[in-house]
Amino acid sequence: MLYEKLITLRKEKDLSQEQLADILCTSRQAVSKWERGEAYPDITKLKDLAILFNVSIDYLLDYDLSESSLNSIIERINKCIEDSLFDISIDEIKSIVSKNPNNYELLCAVSNYLICFWQSNKDDDIIYLLIDYLKKLTILYKDNDKKDFDIDEIYKITVICYYVLGKYDLAEEIVKNNRINDIDIYNAYVKMALKKYDEVSSIIENSFVSSIINILNANIVQVRLAIINNKIEEAYDIAKWGLDFVKSVSAKEDSFLDITYVLTYYKASIEKYLGLDYEKSLLFLKGNLDRVDNKGNEKERIKFYDKKDLLSISAFRNIEDRLSRDTEEAKETKIYDVMLETFRELFNK
Repeated sequence: MLYEKLITLRKEKDLSQEQLADILCTSRQAVSKWERGEAYPDITKLKDLAILFNVSIDYLLDYDLSESSLNSIIERINKCIEDSLFDISIDEIKSIVSKNPNNYELLCAVSNYLICFWQSNKDDDIIYLLIDYLKKLTILYKDNDKKDFDIDEIYKITVICYYVLGKYDLAEEIVKNNRINDIDIYNAYVKMALKKYDEVSSIIENSFVSSIINILNANIVQVRLAIINNKIEEAYDIAKWGLDFVKSVSAKEDSFLDITYVLTYYKASIEKYLGLDYEKSLLFLKGNLDRVDNKGNEKERIKFYDKKDLLSISAFRNIEDRLSRDTEEAKETKIYDVMLETFRELFNK
């Protein structure tokens, strides 16, 4: 125990309580309380004591820093989460963390524990403690190899915590000061709570269009996969579904014109292959070629894409380059010749 170690170390140095108090710039009464176990030195005094007696703070606190010991603590915490048995008290959590304040893996485990614990015990003190640990995680994140929590997840949980506590301004500050992927819906809740309704509309619009773009990009991949596997009818159904989906949300159609153009190219080729009427699809392709080739919707999509996505969509010099690549990819399929005919007709090759 700390008080026992202080008594032993002080006597080994042949110091009285008063002399120790003078060295530490404190009172003899404070030292007396430490040695009776009635009070604890603050962190500054602990550091001074460690230097004076040439020992570690961990030794004074009687803590075993062995990796196996810490691993067993983390395993216990994770086991409690798994079994939904929250028998580790908040005081015990605080004690564990105080002895390992910079252990990233432990902080992740206790943060997960507190999230689950709060769901069964709606105590604001749990949220406040969780926020403290999340702040610590954001500081430690950059220098830690074990990324148990993604930095976006840390920020999102912090935003939710502030929202739960009704501290909407602090939640808003987190969103404003940090680039957080897929934060829109959380941000919208915060703006609603702050009655910033004009900003809510913009956030939801951006989130909505971004979601549509992701769906359509996935739709294109599905079409390509079906064609490569020579499932032409299936590819047609998938492409048609994607384009019908666009029509149902056509208010922002220009935001993803480049994507719908590629889908229509596939649809026109498949219609031609299946002997269906493809004139309407071809008309759309020819009518919008200049717009999409000149990146007429560049401003729109910059508004909704992350930088990494912009890099992806800028991988092709123009729409001809993109469709040429997609056509070449289908070279070993049943539909290749028809896709090539559509390509040549569109670009006068």
